[in-house]
Amino acid sequence: MNADSGEYWIVDTHHIIDTFYVYKLARVRSVFEGFFYDRFTTFKEITYYRYQPDSILNEFSWPELTETLAYGIGVVSVFDEGGSGPIRVLLGCIIDGDTIGIITSVEDEVTALNSFELFQNYPNPFNQTTTIKFSTTKPQKVKLSVYSLLGEEVKVLVDEYKSPGIHSVIFNANELVSGVYIYTLIAGKQSISKKLILLK
Repeated sequence: MNADSGEYWIVDTHHIIDTFYVYKLARVRSVFEGFFYDRFTTFKEITYYRYQPDSILNEFSWPELTETLAYGIGVVSVFDEGGSGPIRVLLGCIIDGDTIGIITSVEDEVTALNSFELFQNYPNPFNQTTTIKFSTTKPQKVKLSVYSLLGEEVKVLVDEYKSPGIHSVIFNANELVSGVYIYTLIAGKQSISKKLILLK
């Protein structure tokens, strides 16, 4: 977290053939401040590159993945720059006894699968509107929200009691910028989250 924007260092080396090596470099892409849920902190995006000794690291270098670190929290997201999108996204954690974001236990997740289900949005990726479906097996109050990768709630789609069955809602993202978002269905202490991609 001490590196400034633009600084880079060698993380690892890979011996390919005889004296031919490929370095793995880490470079700080950006430093910015923001909120992870309700906690204000400093974020750093670190991008990793494959790098040959005789090449030059510049804006045209091909990145592998980008980690976003949050000071006092840790890694909050890992994004595959090769095209597959987000690999891991931190939805919640417990620090010094304080719960940040959404926390579920293994038992909660098993129960959640038995009481309600969240389906992948369609289409995905989408341009402005997409449909999100979920099902419940019993009457219960549910909340369906969309979050940024930094944990900011950007849209509440459902926050009411629902009867058993399959329900659908159209998410209109005309006010949001392109990017990866997380949509989460919560019922009691249980939650399910999935990723969606907005391309404008």
